[in-house]
Amino acid sequence: ALECHRAGDWRGMVRTARRMLRVARLPVERAVACNRAAGGFDGLGLYARALPYLQAGLTEPGVPEGLRLMLTVNLANAHYVLWHLVESRASARDVLDHLADREVGERRERVCRAFARYVRGSSARRQAQLDPERAAVHAAAARPDLHEAMAEYEVLADTFGDDRYAALANTCRGALVEVDALI
Repeated sequence: ALECHRAGDWRGMVRTARRMLRVARLPVERAVACNRAAGGFDGLGLYARALPYLQAGLTEPGVPEGLRLMLTVNLANAHYVLWHLVESRASARDVLDHLADREVGERRERVCRAFARYVRGSSARRQAQLDPERAAVHAAAARPDLHEAMAEYEVLADTFGDDRYAALANTCRGALVEVDALI
């Protein structure tokens, strides 16, 4: 599944994840398979099909914290791209609340925090489109999250030499241009 992900073979990722689910015996194995299936559907742009996998992965008992954070932030993103803005903000907030009172050093946690900030900020940005009378209020709420996400992705790009993080920082930068136009 990871090889398919790196190659951008989203259909192969879904097929592999479904095979993983068929042979999974432990809750953590099922949760990983669910996350991989959801990632494949995300890559295909089939976000509504990702939701039940993410929800199923989150119902597995005893899933390690890092995997649970990844499932939750991916759930937040799936809701965001489907314009389920209440759900996306709530899921992103859960991730951020969980990480708020501790030193975040592990790569996965840092990525989850940056992604959760991006999703929560972008959800507020989209809310500005749905509620034009309060667009400036929503945009002002979006700005800090998008700015922090951009800064975190820039550090991740520099730290790990990964251009995908730099691209995500640029996505945040573009969202900030939109937000600043509304304030």
